Amino acid sequence: MAVVAIATSCSEEKQPTGDNWGTTEWYPDRFYYSYDPVRMTKTLEFEFNDDAREYLKGDDGYFELAISSSPQTYTKPSYIKVYYNGESCDDGKFRVKLNEATADESNPNVYTADVGIEFLDEAKEGIHQYYIVYSGDMGGNSYIRDNAIKTNKDDVTVELFTLDEDGFYVEKIDVKNPVDVVLTWIGIIGGIGLAIWLIFGRYFFYPRIMVSRIMLTGPDTFNRSIAVKGCYKVVLTADRKKKQGLIARIFTGKIRYIYDDVWTDEVSFEHRNKRRVCIHTTGNWTCNSFLLVRHNTYTIDNMGAKKRGDITIV
Repeated sequence: MAVVAIATSCSEEKQPTGDNWGTTEWYPDRFYYSYDPVRMTKTLEFEFNDDAREYLKGDDGYFELAISSSPQTYTKPSYIKVYYNGESCDDGKFRVKLNEATADESNPNVYTADVGIEFLDEAKEGIHQYYIVYSGDMGGNSYIRDNAIKTNKDDVTVELFTLDEDGFYVEKIDVKNPVDVVLTWIGIIGGIGLAIWLIFGRYFFYPRIMVSRIMLTGPDTFNRSIAVKGCYKVVLTADRKKKQGLIARIFTGKIRYIYDDVWTDEVSFEHRNKRRVCIHTTGNWTCNSFLLVRHNTYTIDNMGAKKRGDITIV
């Protein structure tokens, strides 16, 4: 039963009729990038005989058509702007005048004129059906008969323009503003890059110390057993203003600061491999080895201050 109901619903859905005048991809304005209206233009052909051309010559000879939402009578179209030969038309109405149409060189009885449609911002997404109808205004003694605009002059009936009952349709598709598309891709690429950095990059460029502790005995009264495993760097310093920011810690890893006045010249430790750390000294501090191996003890000296201490890697 459900399948039958769905099939019936689809078959009863009203399909557009007539020619497809075009499709517009609309997007909302964003920052300085605004939507540039797309004008969907159709060239209409009017075939006039000698009597029709005689009737229409001059400014007083015309017949008025309109873009309508209804196929039978004129109904002001919603959500669109209508143009006739490049000029905006109030309420979708336009007057066809012989002196404003373009003659076809191959057929002197045929004249052409361009009608354009633009969607307004408030138009709903989807297919919009419209019709070209007689609007009710004509120059001279004219009338409608047999679905065609006629004029009666000297007992001669002249067909001016046959109306198409099928009408035409245009389609509006809502899309993202190109700025939004660019920002979305920047966000996607940035997010992927951030994830790669946090999962792999920061550990590759800022490797973590893998030994458990660094034990320092001296210089002077300084005695500490410092837990270092998982830190990117350990710094011995006398500058208590030095701190690591949260952003730096997230993107590079933890730096552990150990404060004591004896470390006026800084000493730092970084990862080398599973069993080793590197020591970096500044000022007058020196160490008897650049690489400190686990379960070994090393000597650190400050010849200028005549201070000495021992470093053991655990």
